[in-house]
Amino acid sequence: MAERRTFRVLSTRAPIDTLVSYQTDAKSLVTDNASWIGTHHVDGSAFVDEVVDPFDAVLDAAATMSKEVAEALAATQYQDSVLAQAAALASALRKRGEFIASEMDRKEDDRIEAPKVRSACGVGSRVNIKRQTGLRRLLMIQQAGLGRLEALWAKWNPPVPGEPTDKERVSQALAHIETAIKSQAKEQLESQMAADELEDRVLLGVDSMNRVIRLVNSVTGEIPAELQAGLESLETQHPGVFWATGDPEEPSAPPTPIPDPDRPMD
Repeated sequence: MAERRTFRVLSTRAPIDTLVSYQTDAKSLVTDNASWIGTHHVDGSAFVDEVVDPFDAVLDAAATMSKEVAEALAATQYQDSVLAQAAALASALRKRGEFIASEMDRKEDDRIEAPKVRSACGVGSRVNIKRQTGLRRLLMIQQAGLGRLEALWAKWNPPVPGEPTDKERVSQALAHIETAIKSQAKEQLESQMAADELEDRVLLGVDSMNRVIRLVNSVTGEIPAELQAGLESLETQHPGVFWATGDPEEPSAPPTPIPDPDRPMD
């Protein structure tokens, strides 16, 4: 028989990703030794099912979170792209407006209209278009301003058949920003909810695995060599998931069971 040793229990303070990795590897070890584990607990196979089920929930929650994180990242990247395109449009219209106004200043008959062009295009506006709120503010100024100067603007910028006018492009940019912001907020919320769900599941998995480890440590007779070797390997592969040896905060007895969020209250 291999030399007996006391195995360390998992820490609830370990990083979530390391605990997920540990539980992913530990599941097969527990299921492969289910018969032996069940014979050493009064609840038998029911105990094995009780401690294995949280592992499956962890894997499902981890997969869901990965999906939600990817979708949140994609939504953020789309929002950044939309904002960058809108900023480029707003800057181009402001430069175009400044040029047109400067040319109008050169003619006595047009000079009176030049300030209106500058105002309509946001020339001189101090809004910071690097900020989402500032960019939207400038686009709204340009949307309203170009609407007031449609005839004059069309003389300097003749519409191209089949293509949107500058005013329409501004309106489209504002609509795209609104859609992107809502999508990013939705995906970010779902990502956070998935992360919270995963954390809850992982803590349930920690409690389950610690029950198995304590059971193994409490058995006075022999334990399967495969089980002992597997637990030793898990400690070697995942050194950061355990309470430090001698840590005064390491629980000496099973903690209060963590409630399963799917189980109805009594």
